[in-house]
Amino acid sequence: IMFCTAQSRTEINMDSDVFVETSSYQTAQALLQQHGLLFITGPGGCGKTALARALLRHHHQHLGSDPLVLHRYEEFREHVTDSKKQVVLLDDPFGEDEFVYSEYQKWSHAIKILQKHASAKTIFTVVVIRESVLSDMKSKLDSRKMFGRSVIFNMADKAPFSQTEKTSVVLQHAQ
Repeated sequence: IMFCTAQSRTEINMDSDVFVETSSYQTAQALLQQHGLLFITGPGGCGKTALARALLRHHHQHLGSDPLVLHRYEEFREHVTDSKKQVVLLDDPFGEDEFVYSEYQKWSHAIKILQKHASAKTIFTVVVIRESVLSDMKSKLDSRKMFGRSVIFNMADKAPFSQTEKTSVVLQHAQ
């Protein structure tokens, strides 16, 4: 497992048995499989990163992809390669709380490369971006250039947990 920063080691547990596969997870998993590049958005604290980590675990455990968690563009340049199967998580690449244009400029080239790999299904990518950052980004840019035909999965649009999912979450955490 490749972690690009010391912080990343604590952010993702590849053997987690606490995550419950909800209908939102199943939808996101299907979208990632189909499109290869998935933007997950929503308000802070809604579970975007937890969902993204679960998608990385799935790809690592079931498809043999090397998981890669990136926070800085320099990590992309150093670690993403087309010589092996990878699943990449870009966590808040355009800014955590507000859109940062200089970060966008760095990452826009990387996203184009990842879009090509997504089409070929050689590198799968999950991008986590807060709803407020995405909104700010769209108001300042022609975001069609960045997102093209990419899929944006907005967690704010998803139904809350069903009663069955709530029970599963409680039972998993109680063990």
